[in-house]
Amino acid sequence: MPIDEDHPQLPEESYGLSKIVNEKTADMMHERTGMQVVSMRLGNVISPEMYERFPSFIHDPEQRKTILWSYIDTRDAATAYRLAVETDGLGSVALNIGADDTSMDIESKTLMETIYPEVTDFRKELTGYESLLNNEKAKKLLNWQPVHKWRDNVKL
Repeated sequence: MPIDEDHPQLPEESYGLSKIVNEKTADMMHERTGMQVVSMRLGNVISPEMYERFPSFIHDPEQRKTILWSYIDTRDAATAYRLAVETDGLGSVALNIGADDTSMDIESKTLMETIYPEVTDFRKELTGYESLLNNEKAKKLLNWQPVHKWRDNVKL
């Protein structure tokens, strides 16, 4: 934790498996044609009007655990997509696109201890509400930064 793009993918349903197949297809297309392909691994996509729903789940980690409580504002996702089109030399690459914080009003360390106590491989110390979906590769390769946060839009 946090999970980066090199973390083993172990899909539990056909949707997750299809994502892996699509990324492998992108690699093949790049190798055969040189075409640049950027595969976005998105957190839970949230439009601005959806922030009003956050108080209904921010204290119940069971509701949003499937994507490690990650989210991405549609505007930040759109910026990442634009930058991927404008940036040359990426080859075929998968990028985690998520906000810098979780969608919960529970600190990340507590979330992990409560829901996934068996996880012990932490790549950095968890000290706040930081995302458990590592987005550093997208920040570096695209010069991207998520700017829209649910905490700026919801009164706690």
